[in-house]
Amino acid sequence: MGKKCAHKVERAEAVFVFASEMEHPLEQARSLAVAMRLLGQGMIADYNPQYGEPVFAIADAVKDRLEEVLNLWEKLFEAAGTLAPADGDTP
Repeated sequence: MGKKCAHKVERAEAVFVFASEMEHPLEQARSLAVAMRLLGQGMIADYNPQYGEPVFAIADAVKDRLEEVLNLWEKLFEAAGTLAPADGDTP
């Protein structure tokens, strides 16, 4: 494997490790946003829409942004895969 190709593989591995470390915190944040949405929905249904609607709206916006971040996170894995040579490829 050539020096240039080896460097690409190292970069791909670094991206993969970084992205892997992000998975758990991102999933936790998404779960918290979903829980906040449910809290807001419960407040709207059982208590007072005046108090529940802002909670729901903020949690919904956060959940949407986290979904965008998770989509980008998945693209990191795809990008890491394109940097690494396929088996049998030569530099």
